[in-house]
Amino acid sequence: MAQKTKKLKPDTVLKNYWRNNEQFADLFNAVLFGGEQVIKPEELEDVDTEESSVLQNRKYAENIQASRDSIKIRKNRQSMA
Repeated sequence: MAQKTKKLKPDTVLKNYWRNNEQFADLFNAVLFGGEQVIKPEELEDVDTEESSVLQNRKYAENIQASRDSIKIRKNRQSMA
Protein backbone atom coordinates (compact mmCIF):
# COMPACT_ATOMS: atom_id res chain seq x y z
CA MET A 1 0.00 0.00 0.00
CA ALA A 2 2.84 2.42 0.80
CA GLN A 3 4.29 2.07 -2.69
CA LYS A 4 0.95 2.93 -4.29
CA THR A 5 0.66 6.05 -2.12
CA LYS A 6 4.09 7.28 -3.25
CA LYS A 7 2.90 7.36 -6.86
CA LEU A 8 -0.03 9.67 -6.13
CA LYS A 9 0.49 13.29 -7.08
CA PRO A 10 -0.86 15.91 -4.64
CA ASP A 11 -2.56 17.80 -7.47
CA THR A 12 -4.50 14.69 -8.50
CA VAL A 13 -5.57 13.97 -4.93
CA LEU A 14 -6.83 17.54 -4.46
CA LYS A 15 -8.71 17.55 -7.77
CA ASN A 16 -10.47 14.33 -6.78
CA TYR A 17 -11.33 15.83 -3.38
CA TRP A 18 -12.82 19.00 -4.90
CA ARG A 19 -14.78 16.99 -7.47
CA ASN A 20 -17.03 15.71 -4.64
CA ASN A 21 -19.83 18.27 -4.19
CA GLU A 22 -20.57 17.24 -0.58
CA GLN A 23 -16.96 17.76 0.49
CA PHE A 24 -16.75 21.07 -1.39
CA ALA A 25 -19.96 22.39 0.19
CA ASP A 26 -19.04 21.20 3.70
CA LEU A 27 -15.64 22.87 3.69
CA PHE A 28 -16.81 26.21 2.27
CA ASN A 29 -19.89 26.31 4.50
CA ALA A 30 -17.69 25.71 7.54
CA VAL A 31 -15.05 28.28 6.62
CA LEU A 32 -17.17 31.02 5.05
CA PHE A 33 -20.54 30.68 6.79
CA GLY A 34 -19.72 29.32 10.26
CA GLY A 35 -21.22 25.91 9.50
CA GLU A 36 -24.55 27.21 8.16
CA GLN A 37 -25.56 25.25 5.04
CA VAL A 38 -25.62 28.08 2.51
CA ILE A 39 -23.94 26.14 -0.30
CA LYS A 40 -25.90 22.96 -1.05
CA PRO A 41 -24.16 20.06 -2.83
CA GLU A 42 -27.09 19.49 -5.21
CA GLU A 43 -26.80 23.10 -6.44
CA LEU A 44 -23.19 22.69 -7.57
CA GLU A 45 -21.90 21.59 -10.94
CA ASP A 46 -18.43 21.25 -12.42
CA VAL A 47 -17.19 23.48 -15.21
CA ASP A 48 -14.94 22.13 -17.96
CA THR A 49 -11.39 23.21 -17.14
CA GLU A 50 -9.63 21.91 -20.25
CA GLU A 51 -8.39 24.44 -22.76
CA SER A 52 -6.66 23.87 -26.07
CA SER A 53 -5.42 26.00 -28.92
CA VAL A 54 -3.39 25.73 -32.11
CA LEU A 55 -0.45 28.01 -32.84
CA GLN A 56 0.23 28.39 -36.55
CA ASN A 57 2.97 30.18 -38.44
CA ARG A 58 3.37 29.43 -42.16
CA LYS A 59 4.66 25.83 -42.22
CA TYR A 60 4.58 25.24 -38.48
CA ALA A 61 1.66 24.31 -36.25
CA GLU A 62 1.64 23.31 -32.60
CA ASN A 63 -1.16 22.18 -30.34
CA ILE A 64 -1.20 23.65 -26.81
CA GLN A 65 -3.30 22.13 -24.03
CA ALA A 66 -3.83 23.30 -20.46
CA SER A 67 -5.85 22.08 -17.52
CA ARG A 68 -6.94 24.27 -14.62
CA ASP A 69 -7.91 23.36 -11.10
CA SER A 70 -11.50 22.37 -10.39
CA ILE A 71 -14.13 25.04 -10.91
CA LYS A 72 -17.67 24.82 -9.57
CA ILE A 73 -20.67 27.00 -10.30
CA ARG A 74 -23.97 27.22 -8.50
CA LYS A 75 -26.96 26.13 -10.55
CA ASN A 76 -29.86 28.51 -10.95
CA ARG A 77 -32.15 28.01 -7.93
CA GLN A 78 -35.31 28.53 -10.02
CA SER A 79 -34.48 25.46 -12.13
CA MET A 80 -34.05 23.34 -8.96
CA ALA A 81 -37.78 23.38 -8.04
